[in-house]
Amino acid sequence: MIEGNPRGNAFTPKVFPFFCLFYFFLDIFFHTVPNSINDANRKE
Repeated sequence: MIEGNPRGNAFTPKVFPFFCLFYFFLDIFFHTVPNSINDANRKE
């Protein structure tokens, strides 16, 4: 994984912003998809 780090700590300054963005988009995805499905079911 990360060279020069024997503990394998993934939260380095380079990786942390990407992890935050990934979590942010996942949070949006799992909130918007169920809502859109529920709205589609209500219209019918």
